[in-house]
Amino acid sequence: MRTLIIADIHGNVAPLEKVLKEETYDLLICLGDMVDYGPFPNEVVQIIKENANLCVMGNHDYSVAFDKECPGTTREFKEITYKLREYFSYQIDSENLQFIKSLPYFIEEDIDNSRIFAVHASAKDPLGDYVTFDLGIEFIKEKMIINDNYKKVLYGHTHRSGIIKIGDTEVINPGSLGFPRERHPFPTYGIIENGKFEVKRVSYDREKLLREFKNFRIPDSIITKLLGEE
Repeated sequence: MRTLIIADIHGNVAPLEKVLKEETYDLLICLGDMVDYGPFPNEVVQIIKENANLCVMGNHDYSVAFDKECPGTTREFKEITYKLREYFSYQIDSENLQFIKSLPYFIEEDIDNSRIFAVHASAKDPLGDYVTFDLGIEFIKEKMIINDNYKKVLYGHTHRSGIIKIGDTEVINPGSLGFPRERHPFPTYGIIENGKFEVKRVSYDREKLLREFKNFRIPDSIITKLLGEE
């Protein structure tokens, strides 16, 4: 089985459309944060609703769906989040909004004879934690390994891809398909095939995204921050 794993699309529909058009897969898992930052959240939610086999709720999904303060976000990005909501005045269809509200905080599933745990931020705090691979094995173990039966723990939130093995469990992050925070400018996603995880990059035409940013007069400072070009 070939499993496609995506996360943190954040209303940037173009790379999502390109991956789904060009990639081959048997199962699609979305690790949350379909909305905020980008100008096309409704389109992204619609695509995920129609195509994802499994999907969990992200912190931005939660905030938009339930009109709550956005958890698990730095002060700087929280300010950007709320400013962009004012600029864009997001309109999400009632059915798509209900889809977001119905999403679970985590999923446990058997895939290819392996027990998988999927979540947005961490197994300990599905919406609030921020766990990067440079924080050390003990910290990651505390936040991610809540059951030794899981062979793979899938999460997003950090917009940084990677994998680390702790005991018999692989902790996996596919990075962000919307606004990566890698050392390169390319959105990333993950593929699991024959038990092995691979990070893949996708290039896309950013003109549609940049045009919408300009149409809504988004400040250059925010655009630069989102695109990681500082």
